[in-house]
Amino acid sequence: MSYGFIEGISKGLNKLTFLVLPFILADIDSFGFIGLLVSIELILPYFTLLGLERAILRFYSEKQQISAFEQTIFKMVNLAHIAAILCILLLNQFYDTIFGIDIFPFIYLVVVLVYLQGINLLHLNIYRASNQHKIYFGNRLVLQILKFALVLLFVYFLNGPMGYLVGAILAALITNIVYRKKKLSLTGEGYMKFPKETMRTLLLFSWPFIFHSLASNLLGNADKFILERYLDMEQVGLYTFAYSFGTSVVFAFLGITVYIEPLIYKENEEEKRKILLNKFLLMALAMGILATLAIYLISIFVLPELYKTSYQSVIYLIPLIAISYILQPFYFKANYQLIYAKKSFNIAFVSIVSCILNIILNIVLIPKFGIIAAVYTTFISNALQYMMFVLMANKFKIDSDFIELTILSIGISFFIYYEISILYIFLYLIMYLCYFYYFKMRKTIKIKSSEI
Repeated sequence: MSYGFIEGISKGLNKLTFLVLPFILADIDSFGFIGLLVSIELILPYFTLLGLERAILRFYSEKQQISAFEQTIFKMVNLAHIAAILCILLLNQFYDTIFGIDIFPFIYLVVVLVYLQGINLLHLNIYRASNQHKIYFGNRLVLQILKFALVLLFVYFLNGPMGYLVGAILAALITNIVYRKKKLSLTGEGYMKFPKETMRTLLLFSWPFIFHSLASNLLGNADKFILERYLDMEQVGLYTFAYSFGTSVVFAFLGITVYIEPLIYKENEEEKRKILLNKFLLMALAMGILATLAIYLISIFVLPELYKTSYQSVIYLIPLIAISYILQPFYFKANYQLIYAKKSFNIAFVSIVSCILNIILNIVLIPKFGIIAAVYTTFISNALQYMMFVLMANKFKIDSDFIELTILSIGISFFIYYEISILYIFLYLIMYLCYFYYFKMRKTIKIKSSEI
């Protein structure tokens, strides 16, 4: 087994859950309700985990030099969740619902779920950092298999969103009990004492990732809340359905990113690293085109036969959502360059700007154009985010990557706006791949060979 394989299985089961739920739920509103709960489930940990799950991976090898390393992390996370509950209690004094969701009991249960999954994630990263690979693989698989099975089971019997929360909470609780790491001294005398230097070291490292991850997550979830605000829960359900299928394209990038990312960071020679990055871009774009073509064909020939008429009205959005992510390899390439150069603040800054732009566009366009505006906004926000990352990675110099990304984005926008067949977008991208291989990859390899 490999980390890439395990991540693929885990994310695949999460995705499969959303593809099966429409067959179980009685109405689209319930599916939209679950979509909003999951969005909160994904966003909240960026506040309550404080980015400390990344700090474990970064500092675990140095933990002997850091006072009370594990204890401090778990204490800070516990207190962050207590603070979240207190904030919700305060909010509940003034409002009974938020985004169409009853604060009691749903939001409280989401916090419980986020806490249990967060504690599990901290343990997972400790297993990974300490090279306990078998335990890591077992924990990750057990959690996702249990969540998949129990969510579907309880949604079926409870016939609604409560089933999702009950199933997910039970899955996380069982996994935490089975795979609990050695007991930490988290209670008793000294529990409220925090080594200041340890806290400072951890938070200085983690805070940029909090904003980057939060902003990136909001890019994919803010539109659902705005749809609920300006339209209704049924539109949220329809969009969640289309989004779940369309974003499956990112699985095309999973294997190659897991394989090539560590190679890029290990390569100290700039020219060799550049060749690796260009190879990644070429291969990832090719995989993305194939995956998007597969999604397009499935949305035409398979999905209309599987899903009831009410969901068929948004099937045409699925390929458009997939195309919104097809240029993501440019983002990955630039991101790797920024991480290698230790520019974590730049990453956070670009992500926040892109997130704010996405929210503004959604607020302006969704009331006027409806659900299709969420798709257009996703493409525009993603394209601009990728461009800003490429600019940052090249120190604001307009290089060939930026020019090519801009031309590709404008071309795809033209095809989408004038509702030209998606097949022409594939042809357009394939022509770019041929150009990229001949004028960048092939010539680069020839130059290197001649030097040898």
